[in-house]
Amino acid sequence: MKTLIISDLMDFSTVFTILIVIIVVFLILREVMCWYWKLNKIVELQKHQTRILFKIYEQGGASLNWDEINKILD
Repeated sequence: MKTLIISDLMDFSTVFTILIVIIVVFLILREVMCWYWKLNKIVELQKHQTRILFKIYEQGGASLNWDEINKILD
């Protein structure tokens, strides 16, 4: 009776192909979920709100480094 070993069933190219397919499917589904739940839009709006809050904070007399703030928010 012959026992099956994983190396007999799958070689490197098969495992690599399956891994690539799984990664591509994950990335596609992630984009679809982000689009459906409007996550990208929510993040964009939060960044805009943060910039407005920093401007209000600056009008109160604080000094801000806008280069650092824009680097963080972009």
